[in-house]
Amino acid sequence: MLLTRLNPSRLPTKAVSDFDQAIRLELGNANFYNNRGNLRRARKVYDLAAADFSEAIRLYPEFVYAYYNRGLTRMDQKEYDLAIVDFHEVIRFDPQDVMAYYHRGLAWSAKEQFESAIQDFDRAGPEAVLRLPGPRAREGGPEGLRRAHRGV
Repeated sequence: MLLTRLNPSRLPTKAVSDFDQAIRLELGNANFYNNRGNLRRARKVYDLAAADFSEAIRLYPEFVYAYYNRGLTRMDQKEYDLAIVDFHEVIRFDPQDVMAYYHRGLAWSAKEQFESAIQDFDRAGPEAVLRLPGPRAREGGPEGLRRAHRGV
């Protein structure tokens, strides 16, 4: 997940080809697909990143990080329904994962399903509320989320 915070222009292009080669040498390694997906997501190649995360999940169905990373990628693609499904899987494996609740709440908010968003933000805890965009979102409950989402 660290790679998602790096400047994509500074990522070496050779890194993706190194993972390509590693995958060819060891086809069943879900970590290689997940790591290549992180590189692709950082470079904003979302379709290929999502495909890598999906392959990691196919190889290792309990790979929580791959679900989480695919959920983030689907958020980037504005595929909120699919992101919600991925974050739900993370929560199913780890009900204490506050960041999964937070990101699922963001997906609900983007779909303007504010009551569901509030429930997830409540489960995520007060530190998640501090990450919400704008003071109105933090103060106004569902109506604050509506205003923040609409930029009012």
